[in-house]
Amino acid sequence: MDNLVDIVREAGVVGAGGAGFPTHVKLSAQAEYLIINGVECEPLLQVDQYLMTEYARPIVETVETVRQQVGAKKAFLTLKEKYTEARQALEAVVKDFPAIEVPVFPSVYPMGDEHVLVYETVGRVVPAGGIPIDVGVVGMNVETIWNIHRAIKGEPLVDTYLSIVGEVPEPMTIKVPLGTVTGDLLSLLGIKVAGLEILEGGPMMGGLTTLDTPLQKTSKGLFLLKPTNPVIYRRKQPVSTFLKIARAACCHCNFCTENCPRYLLGHPLEPHRIMWGVSIGEQEDFPAFEGVQYCCECGVCELYSCPMEISPRRIIQNLKKTAKVDRKKVDEPAVSDLRETRKVPTKRLEARLALTDYHKPAPWKDVAIVPKSVCIALKSHVGVASEPMVSVGDSVRRGQKIARIPEGKLGANIHASIDGRVTEIANGVVRIQQ
Repeated sequence: MDNLVDIVREAGVVGAGGAGFPTHVKLSAQAEYLIINGVECEPLLQVDQYLMTEYARPIVETVETVRQQVGAKKAFLTLKEKYTEARQALEAVVKDFPAIEVPVFPSVYPMGDEHVLVYETVGRVVPAGGIPIDVGVVGMNVETIWNIHRAIKGEPLVDTYLSIVGEVPEPMTIKVPLGTVTGDLLSLLGIKVAGLEILEGGPMMGGLTTLDTPLQKTSKGLFLLKPTNPVIYRRKQPVSTFLKIARAACCHCNFCTENCPRYLLGHPLEPHRIMWGVSIGEQEDFPAFEGVQYCCECGVCELYSCPMEISPRRIIQNLKKTAKVDRKKVDEPAVSDLRETRKVPTKRLEARLALTDYHKPAPWKDVAIVPKSVCIALKSHVGVASEPMVSVGDSVRRGQKIARIPEGKLGANIHASIDGRVTEIANGVVRIQQ
């Protein structure tokens, strides 16, 4: 498809999760392999498995279209072995597409990390500080592929897909208009949140959110948890608390490093040495601090490994802002011989985080969510904020482009997710009310 890049660019498609890298840029690359991430890195997220089950044929057909676009000789539609229904649905379709394979992987964390998935799928190690295209791979997730399919059909990106799990009477996976305020969504679904905390994105890498926060293109899940849950407790502690614990109680056991997925791939990141640096009072140029730039912030060190309840992840996040580090790419990492024995089983991780009771199906729920108003962010993607094309008082229709990519910049177009009138353009959002 000669104009696929333009179609996807116009539709405003970005990576549905993570940082939200504009998809039209990835489609402009040429690669040897295309890897579609359907393993869902975070525990309890279920969006991609239901998309693969419900829409297997259009997803596979779109993968083939993207494979041809980037010139890949092979495409891999990856998923976890426990996704039985999704696997059966995909395998019934891919038999007609010889260049597409459906590899399955065990339920370990963080299998969905792009560096980990590239190594597991094609045996290539992305250089520390690099990206998959450095080793001939273009990667996307399943929801992004689905959004490309919709763009080809003439539908811009105006919805996101969410798993809503945790302390809810009915776990579910649903489609939601972009910009829907979290509190409005939960109210429309009849979900009570009194006495609960809300995580957006996942228990490992997600962050605390509020009822006033709008959902964006990268939103993938809402987790309602009790304040006593260890995940919530850790999120609510200031980094200063973990710095004090590191200085007073770090036993230098090395567990944070021995379980670090990036270290095990050979990247020069050793969290235990970073903890040693902060425990002796180093502030900026301690040699081990160079490794902070390679941390993917997966949380294994914090929420699984450390016996002293320190948070290397939070400390590293802080050091990324304060340490004197020159961003650079390191070639030829050496994969650790211990890697196969250091994978973190998802069930054990869930038990460690008191999430086992929430390990339930969150089935697809075909419910129409029509909020009275939305607050659509002008920047929920990698790059610069989009430029508004509408003014306060304008009437807009669902699917209408309301903000565009600035000329010559990296960004994404933005479209209205409901019919209504623009009531405000301020603080990086466009507010639309019915």
